[in-house]
Amino acid sequence: MAIDLIGAVVGWLTAAAASGTVAGGRRLMLGDPRRRALRRVVRCAVVDAVDGTGLPRLDAQRLRAALLEGNGPARRLPVETYEQVRAAVAEWVRPFVPAGLDPATFSDEIVSRIVRGVEADARAGGPLWGMADWLWRDGATRRLEAIDRRFGAWQQAGAGQVRRGLPGAVSDFTGRHAVLADLRGRLARHDPGGPSPATCAVTGMGGVGKTTLAVHAAREAVGRYADGAFFIDLHGFSPGMAPLLPEAALEQLLRDAGERGDAIPLAPAARRARWCSIMAERKAIVVLDNAENSAQIGPLLPGAPGCLVIVTSRRRLTALPEVDELVLDVLSPDDAEELFVRVAGAERAYDPAEVRQVARLCDHLPLAIRIVAARHRDEPTRPLRAVLADLSDQTGRLAELSPEGAGVLGALHLTTARMGAEPARALRLLGLHPGPLYRAPALAHLAEVGEAEARTLLRTLADHHLLTPTKDGYQCHDLVRAFVWAQSRDHIDPAERDAAHARLHAWYERVAEESAPEWLTVERDNLVAFCLGSRAKEVALTGLSAADRLSVLGFYDHARGLYNHFRLVCVDAATQAKALFGLGDLVRLTFGEIEHAVKRYTEARERYLAAGDQCGAATALLGIAHMARITGDNASALLRYQEAVETFVRLRDVRGEAYATWGLAAIRTRLGDLDQARDLFAHALDLDIRTGYEFGQAEDERGLGGVAFCAGDMAEARTRFNQAYGLACTIGYRRGQAHNLLGLGRVARATDELAEARRLFTEALMIYEELGLDLAENARTELATVAVSVPGTTVGRSGGGYQGGQECGE
Repeated sequence: MAIDLIGAVVGWLTAAAASGTVAGGRRLMLGDPRRRALRRVVRCAVVDAVDGTGLPRLDAQRLRAALLEGNGPARRLPVETYEQVRAAVAEWVRPFVPAGLDPATFSDEIVSRIVRGVEADARAGGPLWGMADWLWRDGATRRLEAIDRRFGAWQQAGAGQVRRGLPGAVSDFTGRHAVLADLRGRLARHDPGGPSPATCAVTGMGGVGKTTLAVHAAREAVGRYADGAFFIDLHGFSPGMAPLLPEAALEQLLRDAGERGDAIPLAPAARRARWCSIMAERKAIVVLDNAENSAQIGPLLPGAPGCLVIVTSRRRLTALPEVDELVLDVLSPDDAEELFVRVAGAERAYDPAEVRQVARLCDHLPLAIRIVAARHRDEPTRPLRAVLADLSDQTGRLAELSPEGAGVLGALHLTTARMGAEPARALRLLGLHPGPLYRAPALAHLAEVGEAEARTLLRTLADHHLLTPTKDGYQCHDLVRAFVWAQSRDHIDPAERDAAHARLHAWYERVAEESAPEWLTVERDNLVAFCLGSRAKEVALTGLSAADRLSVLGFYDHARGLYNHFRLVCVDAATQAKALFGLGDLVRLTFGEIEHAVKRYTEARERYLAAGDQCGAATALLGIAHMARITGDNASALLRYQEAVETFVRLRDVRGEAYATWGLAAIRTRLGDLDQARDLFAHALDLDIRTGYEFGQAEDERGLGGVAFCAGDMAEARTRFNQAYGLACTIGYRRGQAHNLLGLGRVARATDELAEARRLFTEALMIYEELGLDLAENARTELATVAVSVPGTTVGRSGGGYQGGQECGE
């Protein structure tokens, strides 16, 4: 049965506010305007909280109806404090929350939005001004009275007790040497006796250790500040608590500064003015811990030259440009392992490999490591390998790290609940993204928004430290990725999921065919993941085309993974043939086992013939011819190249004819028939220009350069190699760049430009080594000949010669 949540909450709040004693002994009575305003606030809070859950559309509609459409009188509960309001709302919503949604987090979000709505009304001069005062003061009365007593004792104790304003040190503080040195340096730049205040923020994802680091650094620095330190938890991301309003935070800070409760003004502006006035002549550290956002922090900055403010938050404080921000990441692997041992008990014996694995599965996140280590400490008979088994379960890892619904999962839920509905939806949709790099175009198609909006959403997620910016896009930690996948699984309805997948699929297929080498270089991991995670039959053409281009760009492992995938999962002969041919090419290009390459080419030819694809069979024959040429079997290579040329001409396959003609030219170069080789390379170049095949043009130009070099025409050779190098750079053909640098180096050596030759050979060597090719040894040999060459000698002019047949090929 539906409940009247709005009526119930309005009744609770107004009754409690009407009977509750507020500051100065006044009593607050609420008339009809206030009740109506509060009813509007509660309704908006419920609607926004439901929208922010990301529930499927029908589930969200049912939950809104259950919470907003009352049937009959609402049961009243006695409510006297803010905490009781929270408990009452939690009791009301719990029976109606669907599976997958945490009732406590959801009810806290409703209460938090109610508080914000009341605050917004009060700031605008609305009828709920007095209600805003009650909401935060009533629940804090006992705590504030305790502060009064504490402050009185502190005044009597004198200045020697200033460190009591900071929490105690963490006994097992571990590592952080570099980041702590960085923070110390930033804090040390502030001069308490100087003319300017300073504000430093430590931001990072939940559980990364911001408060621990900030307090550690503050305790080290507080000795320079005569008036000690202030510390306040702003509850921006505290489980079960709404963020502290700036007015409430100012009251606590004023009381800590010595103001009595009855002397603190009610108006927010007056409180801020009083705070700034009191701190103007003081020299103190103020730690504003667990801030929600810049709006919460702004009114609390004292602006006093003698004050150093340290803020911690899960959100970047981009709206406060004067803040010096330090972004805190997870621990280093060594520090993470040390923290585990210190928490679990250093007296126990551990296998270093198991500890290393536990730390890795905890993503090196301090919160996660502490949870696992504490549990292991309390279960002394349970071996660490059993802990590893639990953490290795991808679906259950977050639950293992989230005892009682808190821990890592609770931290991530709170972060997403605070950032709004649209960023939360974007985060869920990223769970459908196949790869590790998130970029605006892909999110734009997933979320069906413009690229500009997608960029804004990604920045928002990064501002909340759920994503990490990189030079090419955004990535996230493993635990965050597991959380994103779970959110996607549980909170996206099937229709939206299918539509988003279809949009992303269509975009990847289109852009993979049309993209520049720069795009493919950046997106290679995503593209491979997309192909491996999709139905093979639907993406086979895209995947094999991408594998061919990745091979050209020198990303051989990526290409090999795609070729092997489609070879194994596709049953049609044509697809298997293309995959086998690609694998043969990879073996050839990376100088693997010749027999293995010939086997792959032969299998590809058989599959092509079985599929009735004569062009494909001729292309596979070219692969066999290449291997014959590489092994020095020139006669066999010549016959196969000629057969392939005739087949391509008969089938009017211009690109295939150009490729086979290039092979004939390479053999003729090796045999010393330079005039025929030159004509063949020129004919291949004409054919490749007709089809616009830039890769072929680059190889043809390089072949003409090799012929010119062998003929002793160094000017022509340099021109051709430079043209080939430029084309290779345009299409991102790294191996071709290295080949042409090698050719240009030989030309430079032959013309006694030894310094230039050394530079060119060195650049070629760097590329070969980067690609992991055995041709690096050729570059080293060339460098060695330059080192012993003397200008004007025979060695200097010819060096190791030009291995025309080989270099025109691979």
